[in-house]
Amino acid sequence: MASWHQRPGTKGGGPWTNTLTDRQLQEEEDRKERGFSGEKFTKLSPTWRQQMATYNIALVEGTLKIGFGSPAQNDQIVRDVETRLAEMVTASELVGGDVLRVNGPASLPVAMVIAHAVCHLYGAVACFDPKLAKYVVAISHNPSYTIGDLID
Repeated sequence: MASWHQRPGTKGGGPWTNTLTDRQLQEEEDRKERGFSGEKFTKLSPTWRQQMATYNIALVEGTLKIGFGSPAQNDQIVRDVETRLAEMVTASELVGGDVLRVNGPASLPVAMVIAHAVCHLYGAVACFDPKLAKYVVAISHNPSYTIGDLID
């Protein structure tokens, strides 16, 4: 929890500043590394953050950034993922296109829900492989991409 304290050298009612604990600063750094920080991600509504605490999904610069949130079992996580992806389609966040890059950890059931939701919106879907440091095309309806192609 952040603590609030009066800025040194001020008197009376302010100005006040918010100081984060070392743990909170580390968590924020981790979120930045995974792509779940910054302007686009923080624009998500607080309601969504509460409802979708089990899994994080955001479209950032054409890449679907994904990652686990609060601990939960796959039966709940897949429901949350399906709901979030449907919301993204309805809000025109996921509109389709040539290729969708997906980056982040997912269990097999979660990966299947994501694949089902996006495979007919995009000509190809590619997942990031950290060992190759490239995206591997895993689904393709687009003749420009074949299964197994490596893309940046």
